[in-house]
Amino acid sequence: MGRDAQGPRMARSRQAGSSLIEALLATVLLALGTLTALQISSQAARGSRAALQRVRAIELAAELAERLQADPSTNLAAWQSEAAAVLLPSSGARVADDVARVQLLPAAQGMPARWRIQLHWIDAADGAAASHIAELPQQGPT
Repeated sequence: MGRDAQGPRMARSRQAGSSLIEALLATVLLALGTLTALQISSQAARGSRAALQRVRAIELAAELAERLQADPSTNLAAWQSEAAAVLLPSSGARVADDVARVQLLPAAQGMPARWRIQLHWIDAADGAAASHIAELPQQGPT
């Protein structure tokens, strides 16, 4: 009888230990799942910021292209400062010329002179340098 009385008690204590292990394992799996979801969310946010920077750069280049088409004597220094403020809003240390450059490329054989609009910034997704270059023919007001 001594054995039978000890048997159920031993079975319960083993079962109680396995419940604790199962609860610990479930907590670890839940923590890993949460961390993975947070990491994916963070990467998506960085990618979204990077895409927004690229769209802003394209819009700035298109805006300057329209200004230059309408009036070739457009104030480029003001545009460069505006581009630097939009693409690097938190960085006052950068010079506007490092961020936005406009060049008038000489005419090639059979081609008119061209405006080259270059924009450079630090990509929000990975901190790498990014750029956008647009070229358009130089034309006077129509």
